[in-house]
Amino acid sequence: MKWSAILFLLTCFSLRAEQGKAIPIEQRESIATVAGEVARPGPVKLVGKMGLYAAILSAGGPTTNGSLRRVTVTRKGREKVYDLTDDGQKVIQAKPGDTITVAKKNFLGR
Repeated sequence: MKWSAILFLLTCFSLRAEQGKAIPIEQRESIATVAGEVARPGPVKLVGKMGLYAAILSAGGPTTNGSLRRVTVTRKGREKVYDLTDDGQKVIQAKPGDTITVAKKNFLGR
């Protein structure tokens, strides 16, 4: 077995050893919550190194009232606001446990 395959298995499963064999106990799921002005608010499964924008699209994308200019990420009790109309910020990695909130557009439609 190649090392890359072994590393993949270690990151996807919690393992325990029994008589020299690795036996999967449970599969870890990477889940973030997408809230606010999105089509389907709620938990989304993070796949690979999914970015914030991709996580929002997994929740059905922003509604017509949703503003990608003000997306708040709450991570470990801290909030940070991102402008996802900036391509550099679209790819910021979403992490398990994040709450990603799409704000409502303001009176200027932004």
